[in-house]
Amino acid sequence: MIGRAAIAGSLAVWALLLAGGGGAAPTAQARARPGIVSLDLRTHQQRVFPLGDLAALSPEGRRVAIAENPDNRECLLHVHRLDGSHDHVLVRTAFPLCPGDPRWSPDGRTIAYSLFTKCNPGVPGCHPVQLCRSEGGPPRLLSNDAGTAA
Repeated sequence: MIGRAAIAGSLAVWALLLAGGGGAAPTAQARARPGIVSLDLRTHQQRVFPLGDLAALSPEGRRVAIAENPDNRECLLHVHRLDGSHDHVLVRTAFPLCPGDPRWSPDGRTIAYSLFTKCNPGVPGCHPVQLCRSEGGPPRLLSNDAGTAA
């Protein structure tokens, strides 16, 4: 018997393929919306998480890491299940220092991300790369943007 999580994960993958332009032509009922699509099987509500510098799907396909600036005062990097449950903040910074480009490790235990701020491009340390555990804990500096390891 297939579990509910497996079915939801499969639906999310199919929705991702369709929403991301995986060859399906948009119809009157469904229009192409690039991103990770989560569909709640009970309420039929969908959520679209943009791909690229703001969101990343975990290797097992059940969680999403999202970087956002909800109020122009603080920036967040948080992880939650595709259905929106079990949301927890991993990184909280004061604007304009904001996490972005989240990328999962292959085993899903850590997330690497860049810290963006207003600075002159090419200045060492302008956009450092940090690493945090996907379950929480203090971040660790991996490298500055000058290509040197921390």
